[in-house]
Amino acid sequence: MLSNTHFSMAVHLMCALAWNEGKLVGSQDLAHSVGTNPSFLRGLISVLREAGLVETRQGKGGGSTLARPAGSITLHDVYRAMETKQLLKVHVPDCESSCIVARRMKNLLNDVNEQLETTLSTELKRTTVADLVTGIRARRPAEGIEEAIAECGRLLTEHRLEIKPDDINELPNELRVRER
Repeated sequence: MLSNTHFSMAVHLMCALAWNEGKLVGSQDLAHSVGTNPSFLRGLISVLREAGLVETRQGKGGGSTLARPAGSITLHDVYRAMETKQLLKVHVPDCESSCIVARRMKNLLNDVNEQLETTLSTELKRTTVADLVTGIRARRPAEGIEEAIAECGRLLTEHRLEIKPDDINELPNELRVRER
């Protein structure tokens, strides 16, 4: 049952690749984003590559990229690649026991496990990597900053105020207008 962080790290990795769509991203950069070491991350990438979710190119200038569009990769695809065990780990009771609970527990818990897997599968199929990247973009801290700067410019003009270049240099980087 998602007993480790491999699934969440793989989702993070997939989103980082989708964010950098069309570019090869090195394992060092991905490891920095995910917060793990490059060697461990290469193991995750290998599993995702075997599942057909990621393509890699080795050597200088190499890296990883999504194997298909982010909108066609569901969280279920990533989950299936990363998780190989049942959600619910079931102990093995004595099915020959004189205790009715012990005799029936394995089948009952297997039924629960199937229901959990079906529910999880249904939910994970509803969300794509592209959906998550859209969510990341929607929550960017600089969202709306350009509109705020434009409004400031309008107010300055309206009130005939002037900002000197030295004043602009004192603004934090995230408030400066970037060249396009």
